[in-house]
Amino acid sequence: MFTFVFSWNNVLFPLVLSKQSTTTLPVGTISFFASTGVYWGHIAATAVVAMLPPMIIFLLLGRYVVRGLTFGAVKG
Repeated sequence: MFTFVFSWNNVLFPLVLSKQSTTTLPVGTISFFASTGVYWGHIAATAVVAMLPPMIIFLLLGRYVVRGLTFGAVKG
């Protein structure tokens, strides 16, 4: 889960290594900062869209994550 969230929110490598036509959502969010102003509505909408897949995956698989984390902590 942590690896998925880390790779989903990574900005530096896609910013340097990708083309303009193949950017990720976090890199695309940077494009809403313009010299004429900041488009807060667009940034908020992009942030919500970027947060949905990790949240849905965690809600669906959360009990397995918790079970896996606590499975080795109990003796017996």
